[in-house]
Amino acid sequence: MLDSKGRPIKGEEWSAKAQGLLQKALTYDPSNWMARYNNALFLQMTENYKSAPENWTFMLTELTRGHADRRTHDKGKTALLAKVNHNSALTLARVGDWNELKHAVTILEELIASDA
Repeated sequence: MLDSKGRPIKGEEWSAKAQGLLQKALTYDPSNWMARYNNALFLQMTENYKSAPENWTFMLTELTRGHADRRTHDKGKTALLAKVNHNSALTLARVGDWNELKHAVTILEELIASDA
């Protein structure tokens, strides 16, 4: 990614720019599931575990209601739902709160059971 003068953006600068663009997309369209998904992944990768869960919760709600991507066939929707659940559990496990950790374990147990 390049800055306005054509110079490469590095490290923290890049992270701030990426976060700003994701937030701008969500401000413009809060129900944009792709921006929400990428924002949650970004927050998780940058270890912002306190903010990521609300994005995963939004994604789970949208997917279970069938609103996330009407073009996704059932198999693709099932795979996306599994990814969202998995990442949600990983994020919850990092928050540090005992209740979130228990919730993360429950999510992972359900994912394992659904694969069997």
